[in-house]
Amino acid sequence: MEVFTLSRGSKIGRYILFSISLIIFSGAALDFCFGPSLTRGTTVILLALFVFIGLIFRALLQVNEKIILDNYGVRKKSRLADRELRHEDIKGYIVDEDSLIIIPHKGKGKSIQVSKDINGVDVLQRRLAVSHPDLNALRKRGVL
Repeated sequence: MEVFTLSRGSKIGRYILFSISLIIFSGAALDFCFGPSLTRGTTVILLALFVFIGLIFRALLQVNEKIILDNYGVRKKSRLADRELRHEDIKGYIVDEDSLIIIPHKGKGKSIQVSKDINGVDVLQRRLAVSHPDLNALRKRGVL
């Protein structure tokens, strides 16, 4: 069993960045809430700030995600969602500039997206290449 996560430095950096962003957006939202009057423009800005605050919370919860590769399949564990694909349910994988995407057969689950920021994503790709096809290569050859 192999576990792939962000490096410790990346986690600390992201926690600092997201915390600072959260403080800034929360302060701006509080400033608009307790301002002299709420006009239509400030209401729209306030709603946008609340959306950004929600996205920052989501990002904070995703920092501790883990990708687990074992003899049975690939699992992605995070605080928001857990996904699992068994090896027989995996159709293949796609590598793009930002991530590795593990694609299941139709009706066998949701795809698992692994960021290139995860330590060992190249090891994961090599392990997947042993038993599953690279769908990008198949598309270039015209098989798919």
